[in-house]
Amino acid sequence: ITSGELNHDRPNLTEEEQKALEELWKDTSIVIKPADKGSATVIMDRMDCVYEALRQLTYYIPLQQPIYQHTAKQISEILDTMTHNGHLTKKQAVYIKGKDTPRPRYFYLLPKIHKPQEAWTIPHRIPPGRPIVSDCSSESYELAEYLDSFLTPLSTKHSTWSPQANNERPRAQPPLDQHTKTNSRIHLDQKIEHDLPWRTQPAGCDKTNSHHQGLRKEGTLYMFCSFIHVQL
Repeated sequence: ITSGELNHDRPNLTEEEQKALEELWKDTSIVIKPADKGSATVIMDRMDCVYEALRQLTYYIPLQQPIYQHTAKQISEILDTMTHNGHLTKKQAVYIKGKDTPRPRYFYLLPKIHKPQEAWTIPHRIPPGRPIVSDCSSESYELAEYLDSFLTPLSTKHSTWSPQANNERPRAQPPLDQHTKTNSRIHLDQKIEHDLPWRTQPAGCDKTNSHHQGLRKEGTLYMFCSFIHVQL
């Protein structure tokens, strides 16, 4: 077959299949997700999915408004200071800052249909879900990737590490300069420990305050059903 005979515009679905996919895409009464284990695809009633999600949200605090924009501004200011002081190169700082407009983290569940149905949240109807928080394009995504470039080599030195167990694909490395890597990590860790908002808790706030505007040290901010939550 020559390249001239290939038809890149030919659909690989019939009209009926394409129509069925479009109808599924527009159907807001169901949620389609891969199972937590195995290769199965799970179709759930949306209200059942929301029921399980809200059950798990008892471990989270709702916020009146997102704070990731404020966090992104603080990260940017810290990186600018580190660049000015020579702890980061401009190329590194630009990479770690990421996109100009970060997106919120999104929360979703992967159904654990491998569990005995008698042990489901509602037996034989609503399986428990594994909570997943998507960090892609968040305000700290590239920062986490940068720090991971230091931590990953260290993990291979642990006595329990096994090459067979480490079957992840190689990750793209951020633009690093060897002579600044160590100092960058030390100063970045120190700045994060003292300056970023999720490291502090405002006076008078506790876990039960539903209008908690700060983040506890181990907090993770995310969005579900257009509401912002933070993990306890």
